Amino acid sequence: MINDWRIFLTNRGATVLNEEFIFDDEIHSKPKWICPLSDCGVLAFSGNDASAFLQGQITCNINLVTDRHSTLGAYCNPKGRAIIVFRAFKFESTYYWLAPAQLLPTVIKRLKMYVLRSDVKIQDVSDRWCKIGISNPPKEFSVSASLTIKSPKENGEIAVSEDIVVIKPSPFSDRLIMLAPLEKAKSLWLDLTENQHYHETSSNKWEEMNIQEGIPNLVSETSEQFIPQMLNLDLLGGISLDKGCYTGQEIVARTHYLGKLKRRMFLANCECNHSISPNKSVYDDNDQSHQSVGHVVASLALNKDHQIMLIVLKISNAESHKLTLQDTECKNIKILKLPYDF
Repeated sequence: MINDWRIFLTNRGATVLNEEFIFDDEIHSKPKWICPLSDCGVLAFSGNDASAFLQGQITCNINLVTDRHSTLGAYCNPKGRAIIVFRAFKFESTYYWLAPAQLLPTVIKRLKMYVLRSDVKIQDVSDRWCKIGISNPPKEFSVSASLTIKSPKENGEIAVSEDIVVIKPSPFSDRLIMLAPLEKAKSLWLDLTENQHYHETSSNKWEEMNIQEGIPNLVSETSEQFIPQMLNLDLLGGISLDKGCYTGQEIVARTHYLGKLKRRMFLANCECNHSISPNKSVYDDNDQSHQSVGHVVASLALNKDHQIMLIVLKISNAESHKLTLQDTECKNIKILKLPYDF
């Protein structure tokens, strides 16, 4: 199905380049746009013990995940470092994670070590649905003459109709994630672009909004590098402190109750004419120790000379005017305001 979806999008005028879909930059400024979420995978957890199994593995409270409500969460290693950040939702008695596709094989392998005799089945079902990002969605979507879906309005809210799932993933902007089978995805895409004048863009636009809104996304280079609070997941509703034990819980709880968090994730920009790799070290030229004071979580070029980033940084260095990136000529790193407070 994925190949068919790529063919469909390519025929719509996109160019496939390094598994991204690139369109005219001019449309990125338009308020109504639609994009394929090309790097997003879906992990399914089914079986009678799925809920109890997940509750013992993840930072969020799985009992709050219903067919009407989703949540952010993380799966950590025993040292409390986040392996993956996901959005959990429920559909037809099965729990799902929306998460970076590149991390799913590693996560499946590790999770299966803990299944033992539990009635839990873990599957990569990324091909089940096409994943679409939509900005400024209509009040309802028309799939056919007999099938319409109302857009969810509240943060984390889910709308379901037949085999289509629509999720509102952020309280900071009016955008939705839609998961739909191939033919229905095509129908929805064509209705929005041809009848409702939505502009086609790449998944870069979705990533840009995630960065601006301080919503973390881990990749292979940053997996197992940060505890969840460093990624601000406690501020985004991705950590439950009263749900009981889970892998890495001791470190997460100790950080909250006993420790003073020394690092947080900040929004930043800089002048740079080349890509910035995830986990790139951040330095402070005012720091006499010459040690790293942070690392890049995610970055995106807004134009040929301007990058926007999320960086995990020592809080004590956040007001420095001399932050630099390891082995680069990036200049004028500035900390920007996130849409939520520490």
